[in-house]
Formats: sequence, structure tokens, C-alpha cells
Amino acid sequence: MPHAIGEGILVVELQQPSDLSVLLEWSAFGLAGRLELDPELEAVELAAFDAGARPWTEEFFRVQRIHGGDRLEPGFSIVVVLDGRGRLGDLELARGDTVLVPFAAGTLELRGEIEAVRCRPPAGGE
Repeated sequence: MPHAIGEGILVVELQQPSDLSVLLEWSAFGLAGRLELDPELEAVELAAFDAGARPWTEEFFRVQRIHGGDRLEPGFSIVVVLDGRGRLGDLELARGDTVLVPFAAGTLELRGEIEAVRCRPPAGGE
């Protein structure tokens, strides 16, 4: 899905592991040449995305929005702070921070005025 990032914007891009990215603009990356996509490749999704729909991605990963006061049950995850400041266990966190949480960390509480996303493997994959 085409997207752009401007100054002051925090984008959390969740995707399955892949070794392929398609750059629609490349001048900022020092690349030369023209972009040529086969229209039948369907590499670019141009339809609107319904943020309320449960996307197909759950077969690859799960995402949970978490806030200060939430308890995180044991499980491997990546936590990305979207806004605010707080603590996860003994770690101080602020907007833009990313932390890997191992299963062995046990149950943790997110404290403070903080909003984050918790990215986890698909159900049954922990």
C-alpha cells in the first residue's frame, strides 16, 4: 500500500518478514533509473483500507493496542510506543521507543500516560 512519511510523523509499519520492498520514489535514496511495474504484478494496493476490518495479517502476526494500566500476559512480543511516557517493568519508555519482550519476562504492567502497540506472533506460534 503506497504511503509517505513527513516531518514529525511516527509511522509504525507492521509487516510479515520479507526481503522485498517496492520504492515508488527513489531520488532521496540516491537510486537512478525508472520504476517499471508490471500492472499484472499487483504489487501496489490502491483501494481504500478499512481500519476497522480484521485484516488477513493475523495468519502472520497479531497486533494489540495497549495503554498505561494494561497487564501484558507472558508472551514474545515487540512493543512500540506511539505516544506518551511510562514504564514497562523496569524499563522507561517514551514515544518512538521499541522493545523486544521475551516470554521469560513473565507478566508485565504498562504504567504511565503511555500508548503503544504490542506485536505478537500468530496464535499458537509462541
